[in-house]
Amino acid sequence: MGGLVAAAATPAQAASSDPLPAGPLPPGTPLRVAPLLAYAIPQPREKTSWRSYGGLKTREDVDAEVRRLEQELKTLVAGAEFPIQMAPVQLVGSDAEAAAAAAAETDVLLVFASGGPQHWLEQLAASGKPNILFVRHRSGPVYLWYEIATGDCSARARTVAEPNMTVDDVVVDEYGRRALAGCGRCTDWKNTKGTKCLAIGGLQAYSKPGTEQGPEQAKQRWGMDIIPVTDADLVSGCKKARDDAAVMQEAEQQAPLCSARPTSLSRPSDGSWSRRSWSSACFRT
Repeated sequence: MGGLVAAAATPAQAASSDPLPAGPLPPGTPLRVAPLLAYAIPQPREKTSWRSYGGLKTREDVDAEVRRLEQELKTLVAGAEFPIQMAPVQLVGSDAEAAAAAAAETDVLLVFASGGPQHWLEQLAASGKPNILFVRHRSGPVYLWYEIATGDCSARARTVAEPNMTVDDVVVDEYGRRALAGCGRCTDWKNTKGTKCLAIGGLQAYSKPGTEQGPEQAKQRWGMDIIPVTDADLVSGCKKARDDAAVMQEAEQQAPLCSARPTSLSRPSDGSWSRRSWSSACFRT
């Protein structure tokens, strides 16, 4: 959707007429991430193959991996430019634990797939929550699913057997570039869904179908409440604000706070910035 669209506060940041706080813009609601370590300790069996690939062979190996993950996740959270609420690492080593993890109250499942059967991963992916499937190759003890995840997800993408998990959801070793980027996309989704925005001048797109279908898509998929504002309404609201001495005084007070935030704009020395700041008052509800 083209045109000038002004997004309002997220559900956790309701609109207010209070003075603007100093500092950068609010970062949004924290993303809740549930890290899960899927594992399977091999048990000896007579006259048959019983060891699978992977470096976690004993319960001691699993416990050591949990400690390693806890430290790595602390580094991940510290390096994020958005707030993350990281839960403790939860073990998935049985059907019951997989079911409990799939039902967890969280925004994202960060699945460390060191081992375990395929149906555990399918159950987690089918939970309806975004999944990030992390596998180790060189960053630690190799994971079983490093060998089979990409091929399995590729076949899945072709057959659409599990639409909630594709190769795009698989991360190999890279916390910073891939795992963090995946969490960032989920943060954008969480803080955009259900928001209210003003479409100044109406909604437009490069094509007629886009203009006609775009608003409905945004409403259905993102739950957005889009409020069109015509040019005439904008002019009328601006004129009303200019004629209100209290609004203009408030704009003068808030202008330094706006210009102090990180931005590519510079504050004009003639005071014209404050003359623009009252525009926020035109759209308060």
